[in-house]
Amino acid sequence: MMVAFRKYGICTLLALVPALLLVLLLPRYISAAEPSRAVQGTLDLSGHDLGQEPVKLIGEWEMYWGQLLEPAGLHANGDASSGRMHYANVPHVWGARSSAPTENEGAATYRLRIHLDEPDFHKVHALYIPAVATSYKLWIDGDLLASNGTVGLSRETMRPKNYAKVVYFHPQGPDTELVIQVSNFVQRKGGLWAPLFIGEASSITALRENRMASDLFISSALFILGFYHVGLWFFRKKDKLIVLIGCASLFFGLRSLLLGESLLVRFIPQLNWSSAVKLEYLSPNAGILLFALFVRHLYPRETSRKAITAIIVCCSFFCLLSVLFEPRIFTYTMVPAQIVIIAAFVYILYVYALAVKRKREGALLSSLSVCIMFAAAMNDILFYNQLVSSVNLAPFGVFVFLFAQTMIVAKRFTGAHVKVEEMGAELRQMNAQLEQTVAERTAELRLINEHLLVKNEELHQAEESRRQLVSSISHELGTPMTAIQGYVKAIKDGVIEPTESKYWNTIYDKVLYVNRLVKDLFQLSRLEAKQFKFDFEAMPADELIHKHLRKLEWDVRSQGVRFTVEQFSPEDGWDETYVMVDSVRIDQVVTNIVYNALKFTPAGGSIAIGCELMEDELMEDELLIRITDTGTGIDEQSLPYVFDRFFKDSPADGMQEGTGLGLAIAKEIVLAHGGRIGVDSKRGEGSTFYFTLPLVPTSPT
Repeated sequence: MMVAFRKYGICTLLALVPALLLVLLLPRYISAAEPSRAVQGTLDLSGHDLGQEPVKLIGEWEMYWGQLLEPAGLHANGDASSGRMHYANVPHVWGARSSAPTENEGAATYRLRIHLDEPDFHKVHALYIPAVATSYKLWIDGDLLASNGTVGLSRETMRPKNYAKVVYFHPQGPDTELVIQVSNFVQRKGGLWAPLFIGEASSITALRENRMASDLFISSALFILGFYHVGLWFFRKKDKLIVLIGCASLFFGLRSLLLGESLLVRFIPQLNWSSAVKLEYLSPNAGILLFALFVRHLYPRETSRKAITAIIVCCSFFCLLSVLFEPRIFTYTMVPAQIVIIAAFVYILYVYALAVKRKREGALLSSLSVCIMFAAAMNDILFYNQLVSSVNLAPFGVFVFLFAQTMIVAKRFTGAHVKVEEMGAELRQMNAQLEQTVAERTAELRLINEHLLVKNEELHQAEESRRQLVSSISHELGTPMTAIQGYVKAIKDGVIEPTESKYWNTIYDKVLYVNRLVKDLFQLSRLEAKQFKFDFEAMPADELIHKHLRKLEWDVRSQGVRFTVEQFSPEDGWDETYVMVDSVRIDQVVTNIVYNALKFTPAGGSIAIGCELMEDELMEDELLIRITDTGTGIDEQSLPYVFDRFFKDSPADGMQEGTGLGLAIAKEIVLAHGGRIGVDSKRGEGSTFYFTLPLVPTSPT
């Protein structure tokens, strides 16, 4: 509730302004003293100051039903007239709960004697005559001072007209006599149905001016609100709510001009009585019809299509009756029309209650204003049926409702404008962010493009490497295969004797070479593709060296080359140093490097294996293994390619042996262990191959 009040607090306070004006204006609108009632045709006003406040002329009036008598005739007939006289409680409507024998249509003469104080004899007084149904003539102290329309004893002889008037007169003595002839043959309602007022000229003038000001204010306000909403609709025709509420406001404003002081007749004197009554009955039914459509469009989920359709059909029916028939026919539909209006309001209140329960936007404020409008409408219905003594309040209730709707519409438009401003700010921010994003994306695309260029170059190099690999494989396989093919053909053609064993040995060696080449290629491809399975185990560093390095000693020395392995002592901490290795693959690495060195080391040379613990605070501790030979060495420009596939250095004696894949396989195995591999060499000074293996702190349990 507090959230709703904060959200709609200003609108609610503004919407209460019309209600406050209603409270302030009503006392002046209905201001009149009721000190006493007339008794048997006489009203005693002695002791009352008529200059302060007008007095209602209510109570028992003499009434002569079916007769149109003038003051002279009443005085002349005397007792004969009194025999046809009845007392009627004024205000009253003919044919409805009347103490006199009356019908809805007919004619009658009213008389009232008013007793005044002596000080009032010398003052000008006034009589306020509201709408009398439906024509009348008024005599005061025997003088004909006012008339509306033409009175008659039949429909053909009377002419209807019943607009409020003020009559000024000077009392001729302590007793003032009022005689009024009234006739009605044209509508449902007849007689003095609204009270007359008497007072000094100033007080009656003030009363009428207050009523005219109130009627002018409320009708002007309704027309302004109506034209405002219709004008909004011209600029935004998608919003049907504003045109519906605008047209309803215009109809209710039109009706307010026809009630009370009948301002529309004063503005348009040519407007006849029948047309004015048609508009009076048409406007509320049309207004309720538009109001039902408004509620249907405002809360479509809370309303029933059948209920709204029923309201529209009923109101349309009464509107057609008002347009097509004469007042003496359609005025008799007032009570059924009022029942429909009450039912429509009850259903609409139910719809607004649902909207409040479901927390629809503006529902709380709208429901409060609808309650006020419904209360005002009920007051008018009871007032026109002579069930309460009041005044027309429906225009004020409609004004409160429409003013509340105007506040809601204004809040909606203000909210939309604020939202547009926020969206504009967000759009500007998004544009700025978009520019930054575009710049960032452009930079990213530039980097991606550069990366793609690098990758493209790498792919190009990979493709070139693939071509070279295929070419190298073809060459490496082609050379022995050609030799094998030549020897086999020579034996087949009889050029070489089949018993020559040396040729068969050569063919066998070539087949072994091809087999070894294929195996090396297969192993290298699996290593490069990370598909080779290693069996890692923790092994002491000294065990690795003695177990796998010393077994090469016989092969080296058999070639006339000295072979030395660095000796280790327990004091150096080697027995506590472990490496996580696949011992078989590390043996393959050492074997490949040693045999490669052996190929290029002449007899009398030497091959030495050394080890060293590499400890660094910034890097991982490693075991460094060096294999140094005194062979022919390697050219400096060839060093970067030593571990490439099919790399073969050209020794001084021109001899080339092996597949050229041993060092490449050694490199992949060392890298799989997390180590490094490299070579230092100069032509003619020998070479030093080295590789590292990461150390583990202790042996695993």
